[in-house]
Amino acid sequence: MIIENTRITIHKSNICLVGQGTIGSLTRTLIALGAHVHVAARNPVQRAAAYAAGAESAPLEALPELLPRMDIVIGSVPLQILGEDLLRLLPAHALLVDVAAPPGTIDRDAAAALGLKSIWARGMGSRAPVTVGRSRRRIAEIRNDRSGS
Repeated sequence: MIIENTRITIHKSNICLVGQGTIGSLTRTLIALGAHVHVAARNPVQRAAAYAAGAESAPLEALPELLPRMDIVIGSVPLQILGEDLLRLLPAHALLVDVAAPPGTIDRDAAAALGLKSIWARGMGSRAPVTVGRSRRRIAEIRNDRSGS
């Protein structure tokens, strides 16, 4: 999706991943492709994993400093974090890719109003909801077993 929707290569581009949870492997892939990867995440364990993979990591509060130099922003948090105030900080050429479940990380209406290109590229949840539902239920059961609930 990134290659199809940008006029630049991933190599040497500045990419910010908002969230590191379920798409943590994407961090390593983008680094392997030569991108300068920055991960903004709430969870310090996820930030440490991003750093260990070779990315720069920062808390979500650092987004105002990161966004002005990003070519691509990928959101994976199912909570709208990138509203109009933060989207205004992006360069005009920035591509926004939201892979999160509803409501998504990116306010796509605000992005469109600002003239930014955004794509809602949801993964398996939009293509195989029954399978994903079963998987999520099983993960919840495992977590409950571990916590003694």
